[in-house]
Amino acid sequence: MSIVFYDFFCHFLLVNPLTPPSLTSTNSFDIYIYIYIMTPEKRVIKIVYPRVHMFSMDLSLFNGNMKSGSLGCSIWDYPIKIIVTTSPSDTITGDLSYLHDKIRTIIDSFRRQENIFNQTYLVQIQSPPEVREHIGVGVTTQILAGTIEALYEFNQKTFDIDKLLLFNVGRSSACSAQLSLHPGFILEQGYNINNTGVCLHPDLYSWKENFEKHYYSFDQCDWFLVLAIPTNSISLSGQLEKTFWKQFYPNNNIDALKICYMVFQELMPAIYTKNFPRFITAMRQITNNSSKRAEEHIQNRITKKCLTSMRRRFGFATISSLGPTIYAFSPTKDCFIPKNNADYFFIKMQLNKGAKIDENK
Repeated sequence: MSIVFYDFFCHFLLVNPLTPPSLTSTNSFDIYIYIYIMTPEKRVIKIVYPRVHMFSMDLSLFNGNMKSGSLGCSIWDYPIKIIVTTSPSDTITGDLSYLHDKIRTIIDSFRRQENIFNQTYLVQIQSPPEVREHIGVGVTTQILAGTIEALYEFNQKTFDIDKLLLFNVGRSSACSAQLSLHPGFILEQGYNINNTGVCLHPDLYSWKENFEKHYYSFDQCDWFLVLAIPTNSISLSGQLEKTFWKQFYPNNNIDALKICYMVFQELMPAIYTKNFPRFITAMRQITNNSSKRAEEHIQNRITKKCLTSMRRRFGFATISSLGPTIYAFSPTKDCFIPKNNADYFFIKMQLNKGAKIDENK
């Protein structure tokens, strides 16, 4: 419908409210216009959140596969809205334009996976300006996972988290994938060997894997997360990121076992008993045995300076994912956070508040 005709028709409706055409009417144009105007537009809305990836538990091959598993939380101050509806042709609009081609690829892959070729889509991304790509907060995985889930819901197809692997989403880390479906403060348990899954590390083994479905949610944790978010710096991405990880893993079996021991014997009891000093001690020991030291080593001078400052102020700090976003903890909301500067801005948020997926509108 042209804009001119649409404006005229809306004016006409104000003067002559539209009533349904007679069931005996033979005027197909009347019937078409009534359906076009009065039928609500079908759409699905998903809300996802940037996330903090705090550490990986097991990057060894002790279990026979790259088990992984990690502690992470949603950054619920910065919700990202994904809207999927119909369009005459596949169209992606809105923020984070670097993802638009990836979303088109997701749509094409969805058609092949589900054998649905008679539908085209409009995907709109609405993201806060503070959220940028490649700063260690999982924006790419969150948005792609949310888009995939929205496409399944839009077409009334069954969705579960393992579907993401078919779209090459969530293969490197299960943290973002799990938080896209279960926002909050969680400990997820990585991947399990499963013949119905996907081979995630063909250079290391031929096992197929799916996501572990169980995760721990720390809804009762009343501590605060402090974030230092970069204004300009970015992390490794693409081939550089792949090269970094190939040099690092598989991790040493003993280090992986130490991390798992500290997680289940110290960190989790500290959270459940609200023992903040014990929690910080456990976080220090875990990061000392994890990939975090190598991840910190590749940061630029600005990030390393901010990291040192955060550690002096909060007693513990490290980077999220591959950086350069930095996170620390405080037992109360009254903690003094640094002033924003040219390189970083700082926020604090409750860990236990989590985030809720908006109902479709």
